[in-house]
Amino acid sequence: MRRQLITALIVCCVGEVVGRADIVTYTVNPAASNLTLSGSFGNLPLKTQYPDGVNINSIPDLRSYKPSLSTFFGGTIQINQDTNQGTIEFAGGQISALTSGNWYGNGDDRMPANYGFSAVGDSIPGLAGMNGLFSNFTFGLRSAPISADSANASPVTVSGASGEFSYALYYNSNTYPVNTQITYASVGLGGPIELQPGNVVFSEVDGVHGITIPMSGDFVVTAVPGFPLNVHLSGVLVATADSDQTASAVPAPEPSTCLLLGITACLLLRRRQGVRSV
Repeated sequence: MRRQLITALIVCCVGEVVGRADIVTYTVNPAASNLTLSGSFGNLPLKTQYPDGVNINSIPDLRSYKPSLSTFFGGTIQINQDTNQGTIEFAGGQISALTSGNWYGNGDDRMPANYGFSAVGDSIPGLAGMNGLFSNFTFGLRSAPISADSANASPVTVSGASGEFSYALYYNSNTYPVNTQITYASVGLGGPIELQPGNVVFSEVDGVHGITIPMSGDFVVTAVPGFPLNVHLSGVLVATADSDQTASAVPAPEPSTCLLLGITACLLLRRRQGVRSV
């Protein structure tokens, strides 16, 4: 019986050394997680929309005032933490954009949205401009196992992105009737968003584990034939996990510790056998 218990102890200990992984759910902090949108519609640069009642002449730095092109994010990030290998793996979750205001998308009526943008110019024949918005914009994060010591965001991809792209095209009145086309469409990402390099930072303050993820990636919406909407998102996501979850992801015993336990168990067994032979 004693041999069986000691053998079980050694096997269990060795098994822990082989590997262990735990899924930890991090909660995104909306106050610290913000992504800014930029890009172009065809060859027209995207510009911000302004809220009702705002006198743009009273804004000191109009170039940096982009209320409809920036919003906060909430939700969850699931991370597979392998404490023995020293790696993490982004395993999904749902990150959702918050409403930044009421913006124009489908004609003359504003509606709550995550982002709002405009494109104005005469470089596209017959087209005077476009108003558009994103609503219900969500995505997840996935990756292969990467080092937790210096995790790099380059192998992380955006998965399961979804939302609605609503827009109105405005044509030159001397060529086409103004506002002849108002169309709703789903956001089409054309594949996962590959994030550009940036170090993921882990932290721990008073037992609360945090993660800071730089975000910089591009995607294309092809809802309007002949007019690709080229979108760039940049910013940062900050999330935390409670101590109960991270406590379950404690490192397994070191191999040297397991070896010491095994030797001690064998010595105890030999001692007991020696006592019997007396």
